[in-house]
Amino acid sequence: MPILAKSVKNFTYVLAALLLSACSNLQSLQEPDISLTGLAIKSFKLDQQELQLRFDVVNPNNRELLIKSMDYALAVGGARLAAGKHTENIHLAANSEQSVAIAVTTYLNDALPLLAKAMSQPGKPLDYVFDIKVHLSRPIPYTYNVSRDGSVRLF
Repeated sequence: MPILAKSVKNFTYVLAALLLSACSNLQSLQEPDISLTGLAIKSFKLDQQELQLRFDVVNPNNRELLIKSMDYALAVGGARLAAGKHTENIHLAANSEQSVAIAVTTYLNDALPLLAKAMSQPGKPLDYVFDIKVHLSRPIPYTYNVSRDGSVRLF
């Protein structure tokens, strides 16, 4: 057998082993759980508002995960509040829970229904719905969607 053919055959075996290894890693990977735990107004101007969304992220795996980015959309009190992309890396240690804060900018026409509802029912939790597309880059690149609803207190 020529040397080149033997090298190609060996390369094929190595490539097949790597692909099988990646598949077994993906099958044993559990998706991190994400829940909205807080919503705060950081600044309020007539034309725009700076909000801070706080999420708890739980890594149920026995290995570190790296979230590369998250695309998010949030509706609170029945009104669309924020949508965007969080691009800061989030390192999640194995079997851990971490609080993550995301700063978002919204505009008066988006925030006005929320503020009116919060002022008419002070201290009462507001219903929310969020959708997040999570982009993992470690241990292997993987994307999944999270949709949650619940209630959160403003401020």
